[in-house]
This record gives sequence, C-alpha cells and structure tokens, in this order.
Amino acid sequence: MSSAYAFKMGVFFDETGLPFDQAAALSEELGARYAEFFVHPDRLTAQYATHCRRVLDDAGLQAHAMGSAPNPFKQIHIDEIALDELPTNPEFVHDLDLVRRSMEFAQIVGAPNVLVSGFAWPGEFQNGARVSPTWPQRYATGGGVIPPAELDKLAKAFTIIAELAERQDMHVAISVHPWEYANTSRNYRRIVERVNSPRLRAKWGPGDAYNCGELDTVTTGYENLKPYLTSLHLKDLRTLDGPTCEFEYCAVGTGDVDYPGLFRTFARDRTDIVIGVGTHFQPPGGTQADAMRINYRNTLRLTEQAVQAALRGPISAI
Repeated sequence: MSSAYAFKMGVFFDETGLPFDQAAALSEELGARYAEFFVHPDRLTAQYATHCRRVLDDAGLQAHAMGSAPNPFKQIHIDEIALDELPTNPEFVHDLDLVRRSMEFAQIVGAPNVLVSGFAWPGEFQNGARVSPTWPQRYATGGGVIPPAELDKLAKAFTIIAELAERQDMHVAISVHPWEYANTSRNYRRIVERVNSPRLRAKWGPGDAYNCGELDTVTTGYENLKPYLTSLHLKDLRTLDGPTCEFEYCAVGTGDVDYPGLFRTFARDRTDIVIGVGTHFQPPGGTQADAMRINYRNTLRLTEQAVQAALRGPISAI
C-alpha cells in the first residue's frame, strides 16, 4: 500500500454545539476536509445556501452530506399508512418536499448527498418522545424483523425518493440508525435491494448498529454495506443492558465498538468514504465542542495507526 493513502476526515457540524460558521472554524482548526450538517427548514433557501458555501470554501471544507432537521421520515410510522395511500399521505408528502428542497440546497453548497431516515419502527415515537416499545424483540433478533407488508411500503417509499434523486441528479444517504427500520446492515439491505437504485446510499453508524444487537457490525456489517457506503456517523458507546436499551455514549475508542479493527479494514480496502466524526457524549465540565475535539483526535490517532498497520503488511486479524 502506498503511503499516499489517507482517510477522508470530516465533522458532523450539528454535534459540535456551535452555529454553522463556528462549526466550520472548529473543523478547519481540527484539520477536517469534509462537512456534514442539518439545516432548519426555514433556512432551506438559496440565500442561506450561498452563505454556507462561502463559509465552507473559506474554511477549506467540502460539503459531503446535508439534510433538513429533523431528519425526514424519522418519526413517520409507516405501519400506520396503507400502501396505496403512501404517495399522498400528508406526512410523507411533507417530508418528501423537504428532501426536494434539501437537494436544491445541496446543489448550491456542492454536497452530493442528502440525508434521510428509514421510517420509525411501530410505536417508536409518541408525542415526539422515543419510547421504543418493540426494542426487546428487535434486539433479540439482531435488529428486528421487518414484516413483509411493511417492507412493501418501505420499498415503495424509497422508490419514490430514489426517483426524485434521479430527477435532481443527487444521491440519498439513508441513516443506519437505531430507531428506524434501516437500523442495521441487514435491514438496510433488505430495503434497498427491493428498490435497486444506485441513488440510495448509506450513512452508517457502527455504534448504532451494534447497539441494536448487530454485534458483528464491524465485520459482516461492513461487508454488507460496502457497496452502498458514503460516510460514517462516528460515535462510540457502551452497552449496559442491550435488551432494555440501556447504554451510554463515550469517547471514540473507549467503548464497545471495535474501531481499530474497522479502520484497519478500511485501510486495507483503501475506502474513500468520509469519516463523519460526531459526539453524543460530553466530557465532565466540558462542551460539545470539547467532545468533538476529543473524538476527532482519537479518530485521527486510530486511523493513522490503521494506515501504518496496512503498510506493514497483510492484516491477519480484523
């Protein structure tokens, strides 16, 4: 392997706890080259996109993925919608329009990907709060079993989304996230293989998938997602009691996720996905910006070690 290989390091702005301009300045300070972020629907305008593009350019950052906040489709319970009513369902139509507007915004800032979620599991959110009534069953099966009727709806929804992406010449990065159907590599593939569109990609949270019970996420999970991966949502956690969804976030490299092994695999494959560093934890007496500095530093150390290990020869244990 040539020593010229390097990981594509990025920052997920929303987890810095800073306004956009300051998040860009922090990312530049850290040495990141890529930016991922959400934008409030009220700010999905050409004027604000032009401002963001200027800020990113000045900081030497390339927009990689952006979306509307909260992430579209995250709290839509698709099990409560009839298949034939899905295209005209008010919640779906509303969020689909946010995706369209996000695509227009992304084109101005130069981001090739727009972020979406994979629709909530049954009863997952009530009055805006997450309650996760099906979590024990999902965890016991390594992430949950999608019923055929719901898989049909998910396939129809993402076909509509992929067709929009095709018209806009954009890609859609589906978050592999615990509270939605696309929560593990296996469930993600079950959905996107039904759609069969090159416009659908994955923004993978290995910690999230591990937390869902996909304990082989950094090995088999990576192989499952490899054809679709565009970026990581990087955070670490410790599972305290998996079946009851008890866990705590922590600094990258100090939790249950085998990031050293995953990064060695990435170095072996010379992956070009963006490592989107997040936080989710906060150091005692510190801020989210402090947590970002810690996670970015830890991630940089682990990726550099992975590159050096790859330079020394074949990887015998991943």
